[in-house]
Amino acid sequence: MVEISEFINSVFAHWLALVTGGILVALVFVVEKLTNWKPPRSVYVGLLLVALLPASFLAWRDEHRKWQMTIVELANREGQNEHLRRESANRMRELDDLKAKYAAVPKLQGCPPFGVNPRSSESITVSSVPTGFTESRFHPPGARQAVAAHISIENGAIRYSDTGAAPLHLADQGATGWVCGASIPKYQAVREGSADAILRVSYYW
Repeated sequence: MVEISEFINSVFAHWLALVTGGILVALVFVVEKLTNWKPPRSVYVGLLLVALLPASFLAWRDEHRKWQMTIVELANREGQNEHLRRESANRMRELDDLKAKYAAVPKLQGCPPFGVNPRSSESITVSSVPTGFTESRFHPPGARQAVAAHISIENGAIRYSDTGAAPLHLADQGATGWVCGASIPKYQAVREGSADAILRVSYYW
């Protein structure tokens, strides 16, 4: 009902414009002035009725143009949305790539303990032969084993393992990290490159 009411209002607006300033009305007015012809009332009634046809067309044309503009606008928005979707997909792929690269970077074992204090420390030279922590440092005779070892790497990169397997994980010079619990006696490291590295280790209980 709302659409019908709007269409009728549009037809009436165009019809009013035609009958008050249209070409036919102007033509009748000119003929009347030039020839002193007095058109009967039926002529005016006919003009009023005839004006409904172009008024209806003009009202339809307005609505048609609105729909065309709406379609174009929707198409433009859909294009923008598709561009945003592609950009979002690209960003997600970049994020996934970064996550994959980050996950692929080996890191020292992370396990910072709470409520413990350092009681022993040592510096270990890491050469081409797998080297572990000094047992007397992390597990003194007659005492329980340290719960964690904090490591900092100096002088060069290393490869390490805390499972007893061959040292494969890379840790660069300047890296720090924790080794905890049962991994402490299994920890081994070898240098990466020709220069010996140094491990600064603090043991915590």
